[in-house]
Amino acid sequence: MPWALTTDENGSAIAEGRAVNRGKYSELKLQAQMLKVAPGYLTTNRDNNQTKWAESEGVEIGASLNQNTAYGQFFIARQEDLNSNQTIKYTLNLPTSRGAFSIPQLGGKLSLHGRDSKIHVTDFDVGGTNVSYSTAEIFTWKQFRGYGYNVLVVCAGPDELHEIAMEHIKGKEVELIQGSSLRFQKVAGYVVFQYNTTAERQIAQHESGRNSAYNYWVTDLSEASGKGLPPSYGTSLMNSESLIIKGPYLSRSARIEDQSIHISADFNCTKSSLR
Repeated sequence: MPWALTTDENGSAIAEGRAVNRGKYSELKLQAQMLKVAPGYLTTNRDNNQTKWAESEGVEIGASLNQNTAYGQFFIARQEDLNSNQTIKYTLNLPTSRGAFSIPQLGGKLSLHGRDSKIHVTDFDVGGTNVSYSTAEIFTWKQFRGYGYNVLVVCAGPDELHEIAMEHIKGKEVELIQGSSLRFQKVAGYVVFQYNTTAERQIAQHESGRNSAYNYWVTDLSEASGKGLPPSYGTSLMNSESLIIKGPYLSRSARIEDQSIHISADFNCTKSSLR
């Protein structure tokens, strides 16, 4: 009698043995974190006009657009040849509320590696601050109201150049804290940041390389810290009581008690290797 072995794990984020050590799992995690802080993506419509957003051959851009630009616009880049493992250099021409931009503005070209894809954004709102565009992918953002500032975390692949343009807040100076490849230029009411992904940390808080973003979690604090209650689930728009945590294999919960931060997490290493 003929027989066949079938499996549901082809292309799955979770292996048949229930392991979550695949790259696909971490990729989906990054997408989930981005969607958590990008509600405008849910109200977009696909652009069917076949507009040529890329200024280079071999790159295809699928656009998900909002009629109201205040909700943000999303542009998904991939190679036209789905079987290609080569790297293509490309530039963009994207519309924003400030007009169309040829990107990168400060020179250089973006990179698309093999079957990788990227989500570029324009007019993305970060706690009331307008990000005119970002070629690096959004990971998360948090608004710290008590301290008067926002934190934006983006991620990108290795050996790539990226550019972010955001609204310049009058009266505030731009300071490069760390990162030899990070530079900026003020242009007519906004600031353009450009950097290359390297092994060096880039601040304003750019962490080098997409793989390092796999180790980040945005963990909501317990509604009643110290009382053992589970954390509430929310987004940066709904719940400002969260921590951006780097390190663990899985961050389960966090609370603040007696001026100390208590984090419940899993590590994919032995106790001895943590010392």
